[in-house]
Amino acid sequence: MQKTVRRVFISHIHEEKGLALALQELIYEQLRDSLAGTVQCFLSSDRFQLDAGEDWIARVKEELSKTDVVVLMLSPESLKRHWVNLEGGAAWVTDRLVIPVHYSGLTVANIPRPYVDFNAIDLETEPYHLLRTIGKSLVLTPPPLPHDHPAHKKLQDAIARNTQRLAAWKTDTRKGHIQEIFYFAIAEIADRSGIPVRDIGMHAWNVQTIDSQEVLKRFVRGRLSHSPTSPLRVWPRGDGAVGVCWATEQDIVLDLTDLRYSANSEAEWQKLPAELRFGMSLHDFRQTTTPFKAIFAVPIKPEESFIGCVSANIDRDVGVSPAEIWRSAKEVMRRVATDVGRILQGDGHPA
Repeated sequence: MQKTVRRVFISHIHEEKGLALALQELIYEQLRDSLAGTVQCFLSSDRFQLDAGEDWIARVKEELSKTDVVVLMLSPESLKRHWVNLEGGAAWVTDRLVIPVHYSGLTVANIPRPYVDFNAIDLETEPYHLLRTIGKSLVLTPPPLPHDHPAHKKLQDAIARNTQRLAAWKTDTRKGHIQEIFYFAIAEIADRSGIPVRDIGMHAWNVQTIDSQEVLKRFVRGRLSHSPTSPLRVWPRGDGAVGVCWATEQDIVLDLTDLRYSANSEAEWQKLPAELRFGMSLHDFRQTTTPFKAIFAVPIKPEESFIGCVSANIDRDVGVSPAEIWRSAKEVMRRVATDVGRILQGDGHPA
């Protein structure tokens, strides 16, 4: 007696093809051999399901028209794509069973209506719940899912890789937006102070834990010139202009034209007040500050909690005093620090 074929349509975005293929394999492993029928999955990124030259859109429409279940794969990225929304809407209006599955940081709290009304499933922690739901709708009886099943492990690995990819993508997107903010800010400071844009560099620092120590590490640099990248280093709390900004949670203005910074020896340097030495030896101070006339730092404090700072370097050859430049720059830098804080907290574009 011929088995009834039951169909599952897996709706996903191209970037998550590997995860969709792993889910398809898991469904096949658990449901294909059930006695009550045979299950077939369709996903457009499986190259063996589409013939060369075949009309892709027409095939998707055909598969949606005859499917029994539509699994919507929802991540922070796919949720924003029109194809997943279009396929989900088509399934909904034709009374197909729609099962949203979420993963890679997306939670029920972040899923908009109407998807959240369909009792979405956490793909990372509830894959067997998904299989049971599919099986029930197809009149199949899936066996229990062993935690160490190879197909289960493959799916978990695919979710982990996708989560890492999304984290990297989100970081790169945020960095790009912060750089754009920096470029406009540099132009505005240059216009207000009368110094060339090429002589201003801006940096964003955030608190990170490295080797069990909390430090400030630069994660975005902005400069409208072709000057070489300055050395990437980290700053403990209280060291350097950004470290002092962290320790005091206040604006820092480091005027390098101050004659007190003309110390000729380590002994002379150590005689300076501690607040002038910025927690640094004379060698480190000169190595870090020699190219510059001034360094400014402004704390990033969304919700009054310090998470980093924005700094600006002013090249040594400019003909305007640090005090005049700071008067022109402080309002701009404070605004930039607020904007960067919103981005890092997920409240600014891009989220």
